[in-house]
Amino acid sequence: KKTFLVPVFLLFLQVTYADPQIISHFIFAQYEQASILNKNKKIVEAKLNYNTVTEEMVFIAPDGQYKALYPIEQVDTIYIKGRKFIPMSGVFYEVLPTEIPAYINYKCRISTKGQSIGYGTSNTASVENISSINQGGVYQLKLPDLYKVDPYIVYWIRMDGNMKRIRKIKDLQNLFPQFKMEITTYSKKNKVKMNDPEKIADLIDYISGLL
Repeated sequence: KKTFLVPVFLLFLQVTYADPQIISHFIFAQYEQASILNKNKKIVEAKLNYNTVTEEMVFIAPDGQYKALYPIEQVDTIYIKGRKFIPMSGVFYEVLPTEIPAYINYKCRISTKGQSIGYGTSNTASVENISSINQGGVYQLKLPDLYKVDPYIVYWIRMDGNMKRIRKIKDLQNLFPQFKMEITTYSKKNKVKMNDPEKIADLIDYISGLL
């Protein structure tokens, strides 16, 4: 049974933190100091990390349980290590520092013994499998060795009031067909990869300069 949902205003309470580890299903290697700006203009300080499996902003409560920031509708912006995260579509997106409004949706697939067990995949797992992961520590910084994680990134660009999904360079070329050759040349010259947000942000700004 999951008991990770707590009101945002409880975050000012004393919390404990996990040991820093290099992992791949959280954005940061450890829980980082964050400033939470709520829509009521109040600012709360806490140490947070983003779980790409459950797509939740997670902290450790005084009772030692991992809990998710909730309700996220009360949050305006979260600032972590100079980066900005905003609630969108029921999860948190990172805001890219680009001229054209752009965002990152961090996601992750988990598998065991070659079989998908849900979260971020179209193959639905049994309840027993998902429950076993939760009990085994999906909210821990490091998953048990039994599990394999496959993190990936989905970018979004806001154009004319609509959100456009970007999964590959070709999607940007389709959005800006007049700059198809320029995008190809820039991407090859600068070795732009979709798993490199900094280079993707630079590419988006390059496109912005062409408009």
